[in-house]
Amino acid sequence: RDTSFSAFSSHCPHISHLTTLCNLMNWLFSSAQQNEEKQENEIDAANIERLYKLQGLQNMAHMNGATCKIIGGRDNEDRYPCFVYKTKQIVSIKPVNLSPIGGGTVVVQDLILYPIKGCKGISLSSCDVDAHGLKYDREYCLWSTKSQKIISQSFRSKMCWIEPHVPNENGIKISAPNMKPASIFVPKTYNEHSRVCLPYWNYKQGIAGYDQGDEASEWLTTFFVENGYQNSDSTRLILLDPNFQRMTHQKDTCAAYTKSNDAQKQLKQSVVSFSNEFQFLMVSQESLDSLNARIKQSRHEQQQMFKPDLDHIKMDRFRPNIVLSSNGDRSPHFEDNVKRFRIGNVRFYHTKYCPRCAMPSIHQQTAKRCQEPKQTLLRYRTGQQLKYLKERNW
Repeated sequence: RDTSFSAFSSHCPHISHLTTLCNLMNWLFSSAQQNEEKQENEIDAANIERLYKLQGLQNMAHMNGATCKIIGGRDNEDRYPCFVYKTKQIVSIKPVNLSPIGGGTVVVQDLILYPIKGCKGISLSSCDVDAHGLKYDREYCLWSTKSQKIISQSFRSKMCWIEPHVPNENGIKISAPNMKPASIFVPKTYNEHSRVCLPYWNYKQGIAGYDQGDEASEWLTTFFVENGYQNSDSTRLILLDPNFQRMTHQKDTCAAYTKSNDAQKQLKQSVVSFSNEFQFLMVSQESLDSLNARIKQSRHEQQQMFKPDLDHIKMDRFRPNIVLSSNGDRSPHFEDNVKRFRIGNVRFYHTKYCPRCAMPSIHQQTAKRCQEPKQTLLRYRTGQQLKYLKERNW
């Protein structure tokens, strides 16, 4: 079980809003837009490379040759800001746009929503926050009628190919490769006769929800059957009962959270949906970069070939909600020591390390189980090494 990454808890009595670097950085560049519009300064390749890294840009070739001047260009995914001038000859990037981010500054690199527990995540530039965490996060789960358990990738790895779209108050659209139809829309239903109570490994009393009907079940069951799972097992789509409050365990609360939110100094618990334990899972890009560097070094020391398609670990293996980055200025796992922080008007409190199941070992594109990252994490990020668990769990 992996104790690599930290879970965070936030008290949000009203809906708040989180945003990525795209919006967080707007204020940093406001003065540049107002005061430097008449200057068009070219910078050398080294600074351009730093800008790519800083803003997450992959390439800017598509900006060349433009005849108009604009501010606020973005990368191919239309997510990261890059304040540039397009001229008739080349793209001129003003040096002033490189300077506002001071050393060690931490920004939100990505926000990731998982509408259906265990299925594919959605990268967002901004997201509302409610009492359960990111709005709509793990609002749904898949239920096996045969095993009478909530389904996870640990048992059905190919569910990583099921792609939920961002839900709304009316329902959710779900897609999957090679399915006919390719996608379905499932309206939200709260029929009392469809209400169920699902026992969970760390919540034995059960989590209340509503079965979303036969059409969704038939489509999901067909997906699993066509991908090699037994046809005797029906899969049901379950929507969390909005009136049900599943509280975090008292032993896993946060003293700082209690102090800030409860005048009686009683243990303050958070409300969660179908997530394992807490509202948010947070990790830094530096931690992932360090892990990949260790894997590559290990292959070199063992005189083994490094296979990027298998050995390079992507962030989607760890399924975080919030990805932080300091552009490499802070050390790996700096998030271990962050006890409290704020994004906008949302306060976060460090609650505990996150023990992991087998999911980080599942390649999210091929659905195959891999030796990494477990093999490498066991060398330096076990519960024992972090003084978090007595046993050598990852």
